[in-house]
Amino acid sequence: MSWLKDIRKTSSKGQLASLQSAALGMVVLIIIVAIGAQILGNIRGTQSNVSLEYNITDSGLNAFDTFADYFDVIVIILVAVVVIGLLVRSFGRVGS
Repeated sequence: MSWLKDIRKTSSKGQLASLQSAALGMVVLIIIVAIGAQILGNIRGTQSNVSLEYNITDSGLNAFDTFADYFDVIVIILVAVVVIGLLVRSFGRVGS
């Protein structure tokens, strides 16, 4: 999770570097969730419908589905944080 530390850092590029770090972190998160869902789907396909293992993997897939529903919100929040950071920095420079 070093990309979270990169988001908080200010660099010579300003908030654009933070946006790039946040975007890269989001892409990695989406890839991990997609691969995890694919693995659980393959495991569930090898089990019978009435087994405990099937129910557990089905619950895992439902959890991945619920988490994936929030990706849009997470992206909007990341962009809003960067925009607010740009506004705060620009107003901070006006007074100096």
